[in-house]
Amino acid sequence: EQLNAAWAGLRGWAAEEIGTNTARILRLAWSQGNAQSLILGLWWMWTNTITRGRIADSLPLAQRLLDEGEGTDDVDLKIFGPAAAMVSHFLLGQLAEAHTHAERVLALYDPQRAERLMQLAGHDLKTFAGVYSCQWIWMQGDYDRALQVSNESCAHARAVGHAFNLVWALTYTAYVFAYGREPELLLDRIGLADRLAQEQGLTFFSQVSIPQATGIGRLQQGDSREAISLLRRGIQDWANVGGGVRIPYLKSVLAQALALDGDLTQALRVIDESIEQIERPAFQERIWLAEVLRVKGWIMMRQGRDTESEQLLHAAIDCARQQGTKSWELRSAVTLAGLLEEQGRHEAARDLLAPIHAWFTSGTDTKDLIEGRALLERLSPSSMRQAPA
Repeated sequence: EQLNAAWAGLRGWAAEEIGTNTARILRLAWSQGNAQSLILGLWWMWTNTITRGRIADSLPLAQRLLDEGEGTDDVDLKIFGPAAAMVSHFLLGQLAEAHTHAERVLALYDPQRAERLMQLAGHDLKTFAGVYSCQWIWMQGDYDRALQVSNESCAHARAVGHAFNLVWALTYTAYVFAYGREPELLLDRIGLADRLAQEQGLTFFSQVSIPQATGIGRLQQGDSREAISLLRRGIQDWANVGGGVRIPYLKSVLAQALALDGDLTQALRVIDESIEQIERPAFQERIWLAEVLRVKGWIMMRQGRDTESEQLLHAAIDCARQQGTKSWELRSAVTLAGLLEEQGRHEAARDLLAPIHAWFTSGTDTKDLIEGRALLERLSPSSMRQAPA
């Protein structure tokens, strides 16, 4: 198992070497009836499967981990099933189930045994729960709580004191800032992760994860050319070691960068690749689908294909509502309301945007809410009456 942790630091969790080594662990575990080796083998097999982007395929492995954990007397081994199920359900867009499993992870976590778990899993599992939950809390629309959990997860990772775990936490809790379009905060945290990764020789982070997140930050700062270069490199280097998870989201950002750089044809091709990956039966990484559909609708707006754009934006809103991802719903509603405003359909735009905008009580100074508020002010009847003829 320790060899897998070493490979993860060098080449990432999707590395072929991890899959090969894990198959050996499982064969030995089954032949010897060793419960610990079986559960750890299943954990690494789940890790390797999900990071390759095969989210739907990862769920049966998570369920097997839950079942095996229930059947053992070793309390430490019971935590792996909920941890795996939490992530599989999150990426499938099933946030109620993800939350339930996260609560179970935290209930089972014992600081006195955290060191053993860290050695076995390659992660501190309280950090693990925080890194993912801060992301879905943001998506569900509670920005203030998402920021709190993001910061607490990094603080806990520092206290645990393992470099790999801390770099991982710094990198992926920073996605709260990526989603919220706060590039300075994103890049500050990613910069900390990068310095630590280089000091500790954690090649995977410095070559793959850091460029991906930095590309998002550069785009949000207005540098589409630099963003395109970083995102392409991060996506390709991840694919080179078998990685597939998060690619749909990263490609949606790359598509925006390409569109802003004037290459709408290439932007549309990249966003269609993202949708194709999500729709593969073994993959189904649906947590990003609302945002991916919104980006495709936005690109089509820029091509003047308003009817198709409107249909996609409505589909994005419907997807976000089904998943309970209020932040994705708001962003799609702002984009669609902007299209309706351009068409002179002010009442329809107002009726669409006002209810979802009014729902938010957290993060009132975030960019999406500020943009929505400005749009609603332009759409108000009083503004219409005061507008010059």
